[in-house]
Amino acid sequence: MKKDELPDLAKLQSDLAEALSEHESAQMQESHARSRETAALNKLNAAQKTLDAALDKMRQHADMSTDWGHQRRDNLRRAS
Repeated sequence: MKKDELPDLAKLQSDLAEALSEHESAQMQESHARSRETAALNKLNAAQKTLDAALDKMRQHADMSTDWGHQRRDNLRRAS
């Protein structure tokens, strides 16, 4: 813009509206991404808990001559 030229207010207003719209869109996408991340983390935690429970059950039924059985026996001794 030359020194004597007046700013194109309509263009400036349009640029501002476009920037505002892009910012609002980015905020909305960020919010959705955060929600998806939380849902994925909850699913991961649930899967880990299910696996932990299954492994605990397997350890509880392990033959006493195995490492898991020895650990169970040692834990029972400590608890007594």
